[in-house]
Amino acid sequence: MRYWVHINNQVQGPFDKEKLASTPGFTLASMAYPEAPAGSEPAAWKAASAYPELLAALTPSPSPAPAPAPAPAAARPAPAESPLALTMRGSLVGDPAFDAPLPAPEAAAPLPVRTGTLEPAKETPATAPAQPDPRLAQLRLKLGQLGTELAAVAETQTQLAGKLAGAVKELKELAGG
Repeated sequence: MRYWVHINNQVQGPFDKEKLASTPGFTLASMAYPEAPAGSEPAAWKAASAYPELLAALTPSPSPAPAPAPAPAAARPAPAESPLALTMRGSLVGDPAFDAPLPAPEAAAPLPVRTGTLEPAKETPATAPAQPDPRLAQLRLKLGQLGTELAAVAETQTQLAGKLAGAVKELKELAGG
């Protein structure tokens, strides 16, 4: 069968399907129209890829498979996990931190299901403020005691720094300085 084709805003042809492959500007996206025998119903213009015989003629045949590569000198031992899993973790080396199985998730209580008509939401009464945790009061007391001790240490440090400065001054005087 021969085909008319639309290339560069011009109708060209008719061409045999074998000749179309070497026609400049012709691609599988080019519009093609099969030449209809006299007295037959004309076909519609379609992309060349819509005609199986053109698709087969224009699609390059697969190239022969390359020769197999030589076997590597030393094969690496197979990882405990699949290479995909290791790659997703960002490492092709096993990581003991991730080798342990994950704990089972806790079962959540099912949510209640209500059926019927929708009603406006009712305001819920404000709940009483929660009682303060007694441990919080103990922590505050301990923090206050530590603050007092820290202030005493700072005062002692200041006094010792003054005594040290006085001792350095006396040493300089004794040394003749």
